[in-house]
Amino acid sequence: MTDETPYSGEQRSTNSRRSVLRLGGLAAASLVGASTAGAVSARDDDGPNTDFDPDNDEAALEFLLEMFEKSENQTCSCNDEVWHDLTNEQIDAVGDTFEENLNWTVSREPNTMQQTSSDTWLPGDETVEAEADVMGYDVYTHIQEVEWDYNGDDYRAASQEHDYECHGLACSFNGLTTDELNRRTTYFDATLAGEYAFEPAGIGVVEVESVIESRARRDGDFQVLEKEAPGT
Repeated sequence: MTDETPYSGEQRSTNSRRSVLRLGGLAAASLVGASTAGAVSARDDDGPNTDFDPDNDEAALEFLLEMFEKSENQTCSCNDEVWHDLTNEQIDAVGDTFEENLNWTVSREPNTMQQTSSDTWLPGDETVEAEADVMGYDVYTHIQEVEWDYNGDDYRAASQEHDYECHGLACSFNGLTTDELNRRTTYFDATLAGEYAFEPAGIGVVEVESVIESRARRDGDFQVLEKEAPGT
């Protein structure tokens, strides 16, 4: 029988282990329409200056980082008012700046569990995290949790679950776009994709889709197959 033959799993064991992977995975980022905003106005000392030139990339970045800082430190109670004070051109500039500076990092903690006998079922429990940040400010974490049992000759009880965290400024989770398990004889592939949005004060600015595709084998091996983040 070849690896192309579908596989039917059994009940998973009650033991557990976990190794952690961190994958920055992003399939696409696109600007979406912004609603009509009010006239430009400079804020008082409690908020950032909204009278910046939308054609000045450094000024747009300075505004965005100040909003991140004030949101993180909870030093400004006027976030909605600030965003609605921006013009459409300024909102587009901030959205472009957000997208251009969105960063993903990849790290892995190796799996140390070794298979010693085909008579013993061992539990596989892997977590993959797609972490996004802007200039060091956390935005969101897209999490795939994969579980299966394996004994070197076979595997069973394959499953995956989704989790996420939205951090800091104006992040929201818009739902899963893909949740698939593709079972083969000696391995299975798990694909999990979700859409996240940067939506200050309900103004649609940037939407991103984070994709994680991984493969787990009957010998306990686990790898990330797909990572579409810029620079990887």
